[in-house]
Amino acid sequence: DFEACRRVMDIEISVGIHEDKGAESHGDLTTAEVGTVHEFGLGVPQRSFIRGYFDENQAEIERDQDAALVRIMDGADPVAEAERLGLKMEGGMKERILARINPPLAESTRKKRGDSAVPLVDTSQLIGAISSRVTVKS
Repeated sequence: DFEACRRVMDIEISVGIHEDKGAESHGDLTTAEVGTVHEFGLGVPQRSFIRGYFDENQAEIERDQDAALVRIMDGADPVAEAERLGLKMEGGMKERILARINPPLAESTRKKRGDSAVPLVDTSQLIGAISSRVTVKS
């Protein structure tokens, strides 16, 4: 159905650290700046929680998008389907972090935070800032 396809084309899904939570102070940096430092390894070991997630899950994401499109063609609400996809990707990024993205913590960090410390999770501010957002373009 042409109308369903047109509505899907007007929807954008964004997953990551958005401006509202990203602008929050995280010490000397904002949460978005801390995320950028770790995502790209700017002065610290690179632990890509966004690009790494998409790279590792590209085929599954494409299957999920195809399945959502089929449901939309069968009458499902395109915005609800986009929100479902966004939430799944948001959860996947958070799971990737909690699974301990390599490399392991430096010895000095382990001594400070303990042996059970998870890279990228100290105050939980960064992982809590990851969200999905669906925008309907006008």
